[in-house]
Amino acid sequence: MMNMQKRVLWRLMLTPLMITAKENLPLTDDGMAIIKKFDGNILDSTMIGQIMFVRSEISCMLRGVQTRGERERIGKYIFCGKRVTLRQLVAKEKKLKQLQLNTQLSQQQKNSLNQAQAEFAKCLENAKGEFIQATSPFLDRVIRLKKITTPIIEEWAQKRNRLDTLLLEGIRSTQNPIELFDERISSLEILAQFADDLEDFLATFVYNCPRAYEQFKKESQTRTGNP
Repeated sequence: MMNMQKRVLWRLMLTPLMITAKENLPLTDDGMAIIKKFDGNILDSTMIGQIMFVRSEISCMLRGVQTRGERERIGKYIFCGKRVTLRQLVAKEKKLKQLQLNTQLSQQQKNSLNQAQAEFAKCLENAKGEFIQATSPFLDRVIRLKKITTPIIEEWAQKRNRLDTLLLEGIRSTQNPIELFDERISSLEILAQFADDLEDFLATFVYNCPRAYEQFKKESQTRTGNP
């Protein structure tokens, strides 16, 4: 837990305290009403810190890692000898699929594309493993409380127009969540979309717990020395 807190605090020193990049989304479902009763009490700064940690891990996957002395984020994945982000991998994967449609490719070009495909597959497995490691403790808690969390996720999905999100399928399914994740995440694009959805849902959840978030923000500012 201490290592997790240090990592969250370090990232907060590098970036402003923000809940989400999208417009804030009030949730009014009965499940959220129950959660709000515990806002600032049982649901406190520690729990918000855990959520912010998961979001920071997802952000590093999607956008890269911010380090000391570096103005640009550095990708977490190695593709053809270069560090790239998950979003950059998605763009490259789309280009590969377009090239594979070309029926006039030489054997050498086909071999190069097959090699690139193998690189993508390796990056996908690495990213899936990192995603599970970062999110599974939190998602396990969400699933254990699915009677409360299911309607909250359903309202979020409806208001965000994300009715086909894997978040909904996962919370409604009786299948083992890790098995479902491994089965459904068959491409980097699908993984990136799921990561985007989870990041935004967590941000929306935090926005709807203002007292606990204020506790977290004040404690973080005190520890980092930021005003």
